[in-house]
Amino acid sequence: MCWPVEWFKEDLPVETKDGSAMDVVVEKIINQSNKIPKLMDPYVKGQVQEPLEIPKPDTPPKLNVLAFGDHSGYCKNFFANAPEGRISMKKVVENYHSLTQEDVKKLVNEPKKGWDLVIFTVGCDPPRSNSIPDVIEQNTVISRLYFWLAYELQRAETNTKIFCLVRGLFHEDKKTHMKAGLGLCVSGTLFGMSNTLRQELELCDIHFCDTEYFLSDDSDVWSRVAAEAFRDTTFGMVDVRILSSGRYVQRRVSSKAYQAANKEFPLPSEGIIAISGGNGALGLVMGNWLLDKAAEQGVGGFEIKFLSRSMKISDLNMPLWKDIEAKAAKLGIKVEQGKMDMSSQEGCNKFVESCNGMLKGFIHSAGVLQDSMLMNLTWEKFETVYQSKHHAALFLHQALELNPQKDLRFMWNFSSTSVYGNMGQLNYSGSNSFLDVLTRHRKAKGRPSLAIQWGAWGDVGMAATMTDAMRLRTMNSPMPYFSNKEGLYGLECGLATGLAYFSVFKFNPQVMMGSVQPPEPVQACYHRNHYCEVCPTPMAPALERKHYYTIFRMAKGQQTRSISAVPLVYNAYVKAAAAKHAAEWSDDFRQWRLYALGADSQAFLPRNIPPSEASLLGFLDAATRGLCKAPGKLRIYDPFFCAGAVVKHLGELGFPHVYNKCEDFYAVAEEGRVPKHDVLVTNPPYSGEHVEYLLRFCRSNAKPFLLLMPNYFCSKDFYDDALGGSSKSVLYLCPRKRYFYWTPKGLRTRSRVQSQHAGDGGNRTSPFISFWYIDLSPLLSAKALLRWWQEGAAGEGSKLCRLSELPRSCQP
Repeated sequence: MCWPVEWFKEDLPVETKDGSAMDVVVEKIINQSNKIPKLMDPYVKGQVQEPLEIPKPDTPPKLNVLAFGDHSGYCKNFFANAPEGRISMKKVVENYHSLTQEDVKKLVNEPKKGWDLVIFTVGCDPPRSNSIPDVIEQNTVISRLYFWLAYELQRAETNTKIFCLVRGLFHEDKKTHMKAGLGLCVSGTLFGMSNTLRQELELCDIHFCDTEYFLSDDSDVWSRVAAEAFRDTTFGMVDVRILSSGRYVQRRVSSKAYQAANKEFPLPSEGIIAISGGNGALGLVMGNWLLDKAAEQGVGGFEIKFLSRSMKISDLNMPLWKDIEAKAAKLGIKVEQGKMDMSSQEGCNKFVESCNGMLKGFIHSAGVLQDSMLMNLTWEKFETVYQSKHHAALFLHQALELNPQKDLRFMWNFSSTSVYGNMGQLNYSGSNSFLDVLTRHRKAKGRPSLAIQWGAWGDVGMAATMTDAMRLRTMNSPMPYFSNKEGLYGLECGLATGLAYFSVFKFNPQVMMGSVQPPEPVQACYHRNHYCEVCPTPMAPALERKHYYTIFRMAKGQQTRSISAVPLVYNAYVKAAAAKHAAEWSDDFRQWRLYALGADSQAFLPRNIPPSEASLLGFLDAATRGLCKAPGKLRIYDPFFCAGAVVKHLGELGFPHVYNKCEDFYAVAEEGRVPKHDVLVTNPPYSGEHVEYLLRFCRSNAKPFLLLMPNYFCSKDFYDDALGGSSKSVLYLCPRKRYFYWTPKGLRTRSRVQSQHAGDGGNRTSPFISFWYIDLSPLLSAKALLRWWQEGAAGEGSKLCRLSELPRSCQP
């Protein structure tokens, strides 16, 4: 129910004069996929497939470019760093403040064949000052001009690309926000507007690019920004940030990994919590939830003010209000409908001043819808929506700056998933995306702030009065309505993350899977790329330039955290061409892939790595996915020293960050000196109370763990109690063959004969039937881990199961 977005690094080369940058990248990826890794050299025959050579593309046509330029140097530096020879005709409009819609219409229709590319950098200009009136004025100029441009392009029916460049919208660092001030937010509406225009402008591809707020003229960032506009193979495929540190793309992700932060939401025992839109259904739902949380925490004594201009509650919402009054009376919490006009700075100032410094929280849930398709939209409808949403939030922000509160714990802006595009809501998506930027600004400056991008509520508001037929259509969409219970669960998941903003919506898996299948047009590619981290997408249907980005993403995107990326590309594009060589090495290749996913295939293990450790690979890979990390970044903690063997073996498996030192684990734990880590992996001593202490530590540590131990520990009386009653979340990896333990040569031998015949590795013994005790929560539940295992990660002969399903050979 809770789905944040994340920016993943995805560097690409600067576009060349002949437009072949991506051709070179894809050619290299495919040729790399057609090679056996060095790790496998001792076990497989060398492959002899000839390297693929992608023919150079046709010379790209020169473009007619119209630019709505800024006065801050972004448009000037963009053109100064554009690929040589790619522009035929260029027109830059700089006096954008004085333009009318008629002027925009003439500009759009100026060339007979239309413009090939429109560059929009107006959003890079700051307001005259950081005052609220100046920020609103400049935002109005920017948003209105972008609306006029889109409107006239739709009427002109031309295949024009739009490149929208902004600066600093997704920065979250304090230094930038303190230096730039509130003016950094001024183009915040453009992100949401661009995403909705993707859906409404069928003939226009749109590429949204954010870059550094402060850039010198000689920065190498300019050439990379310009490349985004002229690289045909990636244009419009994904939202991009071009920073000094690299190129980043936006993806939807699950909140599960972030929930490990486990942030609390304590309610106050005094003061005021205010809810704008307090007579509306959503405001009342929030008030009811606050009362439930107060009862849960045993807190009372504060007051909830439900604010609106009319203070009138509709007949439909009256039962909700009566429930709130009854519940509040039992808890000793005062609730009342209050009057507040958030459409003006004076109205917000007046309310905040009346709180006398005792405002503890504010939920801005007010908003007005003025939905309309682009062809029927007017600027007046924009103004109506803007005044109720982000203008009101700006007024409230300023009122709080002018009247600091003693202990303001939270300020929530109710945003919407429409910021990622929703047909017919160009104005609404723009206003909500401004709320998100304002939230990031406040958060960066150390002010309490959160934006919740709500999906469609199903139990309240308009949905409650829908006809059965309309409700059925909505429920069969990729993101159907959710119940109040589901929405509040998503909210609580998001609060635990501590993130500045996140979305709450419900997936319809079957429909969503269908929606990410189409490989074209560009708008469909954008959708599948945005959701590719949470919804598996198919490979491109052919090795064609229009599919290059899909090939690149599948090989370098999410798949960089899985060794299976290389065979994925191999199977999709090389296998047919290499058919004549398949008899020589294809079987070995498949077995290598099984090994890479964590199979118990001893024949293909690197030398000196025990099968017990190699079988961990798939589970450690699953942990890296849940943490959104590359394997090389995963931090592993083994608290019981092993003379360097564990560090060496896991390092050879691709996990170099292993903490395993000769120190007193128990003292380290009791003194709070446990090193930072993502997962605990160990084979503990079996004597005394070592295992019981370790299990209790794992429970309090709340990190994923993988423990190699004898089978009899899971039947001990202390087992479930030591894990705090959570032993049901533990799974057991039973090997195909019994694990052996190696005693180093010359140590603890049981006989003179055994000592004399010890090999280089020492003595091989098997005193206990052992297996792995695995718990990857909170990253993956036991149910999800079992499903992952059954759907392809299972090794030959090994079994991942619950305690009640242990094979007879492994039962204690």
